[in-house]
Amino acid sequence: MTDAESAPAQHHDDTPPRRTTAWAVASLVLGGVGTLLGLVPIVGVVTLVLGPLAFVSGVVGLVVRSRMRPLAGGGMILGITGIVVAGIVSEKVSDELQGMVDFVQLKPEAVELGEMVETSSYEIVVMDVDNNAKVADTLQEPTEPEGKYVAVSVAVKNTAGDTKTFWNDGQKLVDAEGEEYEPDGAAARIMEHSNALLDETDPGEVVAGELVYDIPEKADPAYLRSDETRFIDSARVALD
Repeated sequence: MTDAESAPAQHHDDTPPRRTTAWAVASLVLGGVGTLLGLVPIVGVVTLVLGPLAFVSGVVGLVVRSRMRPLAGGGMILGITGIVVAGIVSEKVSDELQGMVDFVQLKPEAVELGEMVETSSYEIVVMDVDNNAKVADTLQEPTEPEGKYVAVSVAVKNTAGDTKTFWNDGQKLVDAEGEEYEPDGAAARIMEHSNALLDETDPGEVVAGELVYDIPEKADPAYLRSDETRFIDSARVALD
């Protein structure tokens, strides 16, 4: 047996080397992550970067004729989908945030005495203002203000669909200098009909009473501000 016959056969693989699949995999991963992040408000803006990267990676994955072309194609589709989703979510969130900002910053014009203002739960009419109210309590020592009492006579109608209690603390008296004052509960309790405002009211029911404020002698009442919540300025009535 010759050396040539005894030598092991040499096998040559004529198959061309495989093209890398890195681009296709990168496209799919970037597209998938981008689409998921696109569903998350604010964070989704990252998709505006990941989406294009996924698309470009997919194109490269197709150009190099990778055996993983389906991954590259899927990554491209996910990249585009992520951008669209992120755009829709971001626009919706932006509109909602802008609406909230506009509502919080709302400064409604003050209506005149006797005119009705509305909140989401009430219709309110300020009927009269006594800038130097006198409060006498026949059962105990008269209550004296630190400055002067201002009594605001109001009528309130429950326009909500359920029983409500009028929130006196939400009715701020604002003077000409912008200083705010809350109702003085101790003084209001001994004024005629004042307690009616604290009663529960059914839908459509109207109650009337007085909101009493203890303000400095030299303060000039400008308007009554009815706050829908502690943060929302929803209605104003001029007091001057």
